[in-house]
Amino acid sequence: MNQNCTGVESCISADSTVGLEYLDSLPCYYDSSSDKYFYLVNRYAQDGAMHQYYSPIVLSLQGGMIVWTKCGTKQIDYESFEAEKPKAVLTFRDVDGDIIPGMTEQEFDAAVENRFSGMEKSILKLEWVKG
Repeated sequence: MNQNCTGVESCISADSTVGLEYLDSLPCYYDSSSDKYFYLVNRYAQDGAMHQYYSPIVLSLQGGMIVWTKCGTKQIDYESFEAEKPKAVLTFRDVDGDIIPGMTEQEFDAAVENRFSGMEKSILKLEWVKG
């Protein structure tokens, strides 16, 4: 959005790679019963210095279209930023955004991994080509 809020401006510049991180690989899961591949992408957002959101997303190709499914959200709220030990509060939400009481970080990570139970796991290597 431009400064006058009247239009959209491109934010890509000649030096557009500064500060960007490119994925070089993704976890890939193959379900032989449906002959489909599923790719796990981690979506990360930050709202200021005190709030972070991590949402694993599953991508698949179905009927010639990319379909994505959210796996829930891990929300990190920092109460303080002491140099050696920042104090953080973790909140876990299901796909509808409802809080899951009592869930631990290990249980959240395991739930995402369990989504692919019985599937063949591999790594998809990505190569970025400048055009």
